[in-house]
Amino acid sequence: MGGMIGRARHERRWVSAAFVALVVSALVLTAPRLAGHAHALVNCEVPAADVALDSEEQTFIVLLNAYRAGKGLPAVAASANLNRGAAWMSNDLSRRTTFAHDDSTGRDPFQRGINCGYPEAPAETLYAGQATGQAAFDAWKASPGHNEIMTDGSYRMVGVARTYLAGSKYGWYWSATYGRALDGSTPATPAPPPTPVATPVPTLPPSPAAPPVTFSLAGGANLVAWPGGTVAPAQAFGAGAGRIAIVYSFNATTGSWLRYSPSLPPSQNTLPAIRQGSVYWVITDRAVTITTP
Repeated sequence: MGGMIGRARHERRWVSAAFVALVVSALVLTAPRLAGHAHALVNCEVPAADVALDSEEQTFIVLLNAYRAGKGLPAVAASANLNRGAAWMSNDLSRRTTFAHDDSTGRDPFQRGINCGYPEAPAETLYAGQATGQAAFDAWKASPGHNEIMTDGSYRMVGVARTYLAGSKYGWYWSATYGRALDGSTPATPAPPPTPVATPVPTLPPSPAAPPVTFSLAGGANLVAWPGGTVAPAQAFGAGAGRIAIVYSFNATTGSWLRYSPSLPPSQNTLPAIRQGSVYWVITDRAVTITTP
């Protein structure tokens, strides 16, 4: 039904497991760092659409950073170079019958990471069987080896990619890669819709404050276009604030994530306000109904 396999080679730790309807696998590489060196792409041609983050891949990163924040760890930023390597690997896994970190060309994740543009050896986790970022996160979190990678405070960047191939053994294939080098690359993500700005009319009085709006959040990750007026994050959720684990907003201009969590010290919260019409990832510990101020 399932099994665990471990082997050491060149200071690398391999951990793999197989289960009904899903497979998870993890690899940590401790090869010498090569940060600061640029590398040409070698056998790592990936369509731009595959390097970009889709909604489920974004969900995984949001869940990962919320999990890390709860442990007092820094957030990891998305890397286009790590995404490229993850996308190449997910596509490769979907087209073969073996589930292993060495790819169909014989490369291990260290060599593949360099070939795909990242400047040092990455850590890699693999998963197959389900489509959602929540499922991938839960599977990796439940495995001690994978959880160790996700909660390693030295990692600063992450790449994640999923691929679906009809008729393949598992259908959906996920790869996530983690690195310590800040390589300055950022994958494309769908930008939040712009907030409409009304043309000032001097003879009109100011618009009234937005009326309260009631809406429901599911337990876990929720993508929300904020329906209420602009408000400080600490006041945004009213009586439901106790169910809020963390709120994320992607700043398309800087390519960075802003966050607010009631469990973090104020100095670690970077989201200054929640604005009407802007899009946020809201992570809850259980389902809750929210009424805006």
